Amino acid sequence: MALTPIKVTKTELAFGRIDGLLPDMEKIPKEFFNENNKCHHIISKWFFYGLSLKTDVEPKDGINIADAINHISAILASYQPKHEHKIAGCAYLLNEFFSEFNLVTAKND
Repeated sequence: MALTPIKVTKTELAFGRIDGLLPDMEKIPKEFFNENNKCHHIISKWFFYGLSLKTDVEPKDGINIADAINHISAILASYQPKHEHKIAGCAYLLNEFFSEFNLVTAKND
């Protein structure tokens, strides 16, 4: 069963949310814990430098771009859980939601 993004509120985007959004550690494939994984690298950059509106993305069939980006953003904004879980989980979600993701960070905007 493919994962689909969940709509989040503006408050959840501002203060973060993981409940119902972040996969449990044991459900995240090991490859997404590896810093050399492309999705892991993208999420780490997104976490530290932000995401530019110039970022070029191609969602997988049936995925709403805004919902997917907001879903991941809400997790990244949360002070929970451990950083390793957050980054790996978001990398996994990025892989599930998008077929292409060419990151432009706010820092490079």
